[in-house]
Amino acid sequence: QPVYNTITVPVGAEYQVLLSDGSRVRLNSCSSLRYPVVFSGDRREVELKGEAYFDVEKSKKPFIVKTSDMEVRVLGTSFNVSDYEEDRQAQTTLVEGRVAVRGLQQEKQYEITPGMMLAYSKEDGQVQT
Repeated sequence: QPVYNTITVPVGAEYQVLLSDGSRVRLNSCSSLRYPVVFSGDRREVELKGEAYFDVEKSKKPFIVKTSDMEVRVLGTSFNVSDYEEDRQAQTTLVEGRVAVRGLQQEKQYEITPGMMLAYSKEDGQVQT
């Protein structure tokens, strides 16, 4: 069984985490990240509440960021995910590389390219890029 760490960032602070695969995560204020001490298996998966910027190391194993409303799947890239509980939308903004985003209540997956932002409405499931 994997062992997990959870980091919770207080109001007004930021925190940077170096994951076992070399990926870097910068957590914003009022956010938390749950991640395995060592990635194992065929995927690298973390759980985010709030907002974080990810700089993911390239690997054949996909890197997956799960929030309460969406899932972002990447192989190696730089992107931001924002999904605070009180927000009406969950958002992903891509800086470099390519990501696929899917609302957890949806089957359809959306790919975005650098410079694009995808917004997922928590109220009606509508997606805008």
